[in-house]
Amino acid sequence: MSSHIEKQWGDYVISEEKLREVFSSNNVIPIRYLNNENCRRPFVLDISLDEFVEFIKIKNVGIVFYKYFFYDFEKYLITEETIDSIDIELDDELKARIEKYNDGIRSYDFDRPYRLTCLIECENSCYSINIEEKWIEEQERINEPEIALISMVNSYGTDDTDEIYNRYLSEQTEKLNALLAESKRKLVEFLLSDSKFKMCTNQSLRNSYALTLEESNPDLVAAFYNKNGRYEVHRAYSAFEIVYKCMKSGLTDVDEIANYIG
Repeated sequence: MSSHIEKQWGDYVISEEKLREVFSSNNVIPIRYLNNENCRRPFVLDISLDEFVEFIKIKNVGIVFYKYFFYDFEKYLITEETIDSIDIELDDELKARIEKYNDGIRSYDFDRPYRLTCLIECENSCYSINIEEKWIEEQERINEPEIALISMVNSYGTDDTDEIYNRYLSEQTEKLNALLAESKRKLVEFLLSDSKFKMCTNQSLRNSYALTLEESNPDLVAAFYNKNGRYEVHRAYSAFEIVYKCMKSGLTDVDEIANYIG
């Protein structure tokens, strides 16, 4: 039977029901997984889902693991915390605008995934593909909640909008720098104590480890996500090399190593 895949969501990510049908029709058992931390050497393939099905058949693999990733709609809502971060007073009209904005956010289909990862274990290695559809980036009405709120204040005719915006940017920059510093420190601390990382004795293994860690524990590599939520893996590769070289040279001071990471 042909493995041609009829796209169901956008140009890339298909529904779970369709995905299971595609694999099952090709005599492959699909299994949803939580993480792939036991996969020692994942190779990320730059191929389509159709080609991955053919690859599985060539390798004569009977099981494929898959996972969908979803946006958290609550991160896009204007909440009390958002209002406190901007430090403005609300009247009834502005409250109504906020509620209307939040209703608009809730109207989007957040059950629609933005990424599908499929992987197989074969010949003592793992092979995977990542299919992405960052659909939320195409929505002009969706912003960071703080930016959306400032825009409302601006359209509302408040004279001190620039002051509010500049204060917000200053506070957010300060918070972001503190979070990045703490994120790097936690990563270094983890890597220095992780026996699996110490076993990554060449760059290829360390690169594979960086990919696996992002999948199993994304909070540890938070410093390497850009503003669009994409994992900048080459920055992670460089950081892991720095940590490994420091560790091999006998340097174990967490703060000092974290400062070396860009």
